[in-house]
Amino acid sequence: MLAGCPGFVDIDHSQPLTLITSHGKTVKVKSLPESLYTELLPGSNVAQYNLQSIVPELDAALDLFIPTKGMKSIQVEVPTQVVQEWQTVATCADILCEPLTAPALTH
Repeated sequence: MLAGCPGFVDIDHSQPLTLITSHGKTVKVKSLPESLYTELLPGSNVAQYNLQSIVPELDAALDLFIPTKGMKSIQVEVPTQVVQEWQTVATCADILCEPLTAPALTH
């Protein structure tokens, strides 16, 4: 989830988040659809992206380009240590996690 300052930044949900790795690989990720929100929709300064499928492939620092309305994309440099933390959280390595699906019942 990304959040900008309300009233200063409006994220363009129609455009993908762009990640560029330190090796020059470009990955684009679409914003999650509004239908996934169960309560109030986030403000125009908030967007959510599912990076779980690509996080294991990341191997070093990267640049995020956040699409905005009415201005250029915002570039955020993400250091290697943060990418490693994302990988830990995405894989539940070194932390306790609940299973994503209910375990099968045994009889």
